Amino acid sequence: MKNVLNFLEVLFSENDIEKLLKNIISYTKEYIKADRGTLYLYNEENNSLESIVIEGENISKIELKIDKNSITGYAFLEDKILNIKDVYDEKNLKKIDKNLKHNEELDKKIGYKIKSILVIPIKKGNKKLGILELIKKEKSFSKKDEEKLNLIAKFIGIALYNSLTIVNILQKQEEKKILIENIAEAIVITDLDMKILEVNSSFMEMLGFRYTFGEIKDRYLPDILSEISKELIQKTENVKKSWIADELLSDLIKIKILPVIIKDFNKEKLKKIIYIFKYPKG
Repeated sequence: MKNVLNFLEVLFSENDIEKLLKNIISYTKEYIKADRGTLYLYNEENNSLESIVIEGENISKIELKIDKNSITGYAFLEDKILNIKDVYDEKNLKKIDKNLKHNEELDKKIGYKIKSILVIPIKKGNKKLGILELIKKEKSFSKKDEEKLNLIAKFIGIALYNSLTIVNILQKQEEKKILIENIAEAIVITDLDMKILEVNSSFMEMLGFRYTFGEIKDRYLPDILSEISKELIQKTENVKKSWIADELLSDLIKIKILPVIIKDFNKEKLKKIIYIFKYPKG
């Protein structure tokens, strides 16, 4: 039990996704006394399982279809733990499902003939995140091994879900930053009260670098652009009411005002406003 508690502490204290995945495999393999372990994550785009952590040198990544042509793919498909004592016992496999097969390519990938396999889907609630695969080349896994793996799998699912959520958030933030920084026009993103949330470097340049981002963050945008504040406020109110993009034209600059609409529990909501500044040509 002490080892399990130590593992749980590692699970919920590790923020680095790569280290977390390696820790999951390393600990689980030792805890269950397996020869090798592989963690597959579910790829929703092509509906497949991709090996993220696989122990052993010179082993290329493995991609599995979610079907009955592999024990691991079948376990994920049917959402069940499988403890197969002999993966080449076709008679026993057919008792589970008449079309179930062992994928012999796995043996070739790791360099030896597998004897037994223990696999369990990794989930957070009802959401399947991936599957954990443990193998032995000589002995078999016991019923107790199965129970031990089932015990820690729930905690692995929670920790993995939390880490993947953080990764997705960081990726979206980075994508947004890249998008903003690669647009030549000056851009400002505000909340619905016109308080500045984000700007790109072109906007700072437009202001003559009179401010740092820290100085203008959360500032009321019309206060920064006092010369056109009245018109800007009016146009923004129009966009907020209509949810339709509008433009503000002046002798010096053109501002496109865009509503940011998102779906929240199947309801559309206006969340932010984007301002794109463009100097007239000529």
